[in-house]
Amino acid sequence: MGDIKEINSGNFKSKQFDGEVSFKNPKDNYTMVWVLSKGVVNKKLKRTSSITKQKKTSKTATNLGYVCADRETEYEVCVGPGGEEVCSNYTYSVYECEWIDEPDPETPPQEDPYDCAVNNSWPWCQDGGGGEDPPPPADPLSAPCDNLRTVFSDINPENIKSQIDWLKEKVNAPINNLEHAVEVQKRMNPDETYRYEYTQISSTNEFSVEISTGSTYIGSIHSHPENGYDMFSFQDIKTLLATYDNASSTRARDVFLSIVVEDNTTGEALIYTLQIDQVAMLRSEVNAVWNDPKYSGFSEEKKINLIHAEQAQKYEKSNNQLEKSFLEQFNNYGISLFKGGNTLNNWDKLTLNQSTITKTPCQ
Repeated sequence: MGDIKEINSGNFKSKQFDGEVSFKNPKDNYTMVWVLSKGVVNKKLKRTSSITKQKKTSKTATNLGYVCADRETEYEVCVGPGGEEVCSNYTYSVYECEWIDEPDPETPPQEDPYDCAVNNSWPWCQDGGGGEDPPPPADPLSAPCDNLRTVFSDINPENIKSQIDWLKEKVNAPINNLEHAVEVQKRMNPDETYRYEYTQISSTNEFSVEISTGSTYIGSIHSHPENGYDMFSFQDIKTLLATYDNASSTRARDVFLSIVVEDNTTGEALIYTLQIDQVAMLRSEVNAVWNDPKYSGFSEEKKINLIHAEQAQKYEKSNNQLEKSFLEQFNNYGISLFKGGNTLNNWDKLTLNQSTITKTPCQ
């Protein structure tokens, strides 16, 4: 069901969610149950506590869904062989329910008590409601180096190092002509701590791989092929923003995007990571490029190809100073560029200072 403690409509209306969600308002004497399939509410069910206390079979229809009545059922359990068996009678209570799909035409329609317009005290109404996640904070990164160490820790039992090694094998292989990726999800454990889950993806395309986003996804790492540039593309930046926009509000500050590439000079497998400093700046710059009138009338695939062709010219003219070229191109995007060491615990933040790359180690 996801992290029910972070309850808001965005969590249980995820396109990947199947199941039931129950709500109980302390001020009411009934519980509402929503039945969802692929994030779509198919039924709304209502169980009234005063009815369930009855010790008899009783069915009562309501406009909102169903009412359950409590009844007792007896059964006999016998243990032991033949004539030595011992039998006991047991009684247990069960709910008997009736599903109501259509409201009674003679009964006036009832307001949905879980609608924010009727009762704005529900958790999902506190940040604007209306079926959407509350907006993430304007500046999600309070300690980017700490976030990197947490996600990429070598000493974490559920570490990501084996996933990075898998991508390094891809970029160092004799034939490296496809992109590969690892999706990273941050999932809640029963004790309310978190764990990371990884999904490996191998693309059939040379210069693209499809990355999933959603409420539990905090990022991804992908490889670049031999014929690609060893640095982030505009599509990578766009994916970083999409990951942020689709992550739950409590995970937005953890969002990242990484690449594993082979240094053309040394042959060493390198890892770079992007994190967001100012999402408003990032959104503004991405939209300015994507909505540029010179790309109007083109399909999304053609548009991204044209943007990448222009970016490739800048990388080509950089004399293999790809880090510098990237920082020049995306200087005003509200993002930070980090370069990782072999242990994945050593990260340097790369910044541009008067055309010179400055490395600031994470302490």
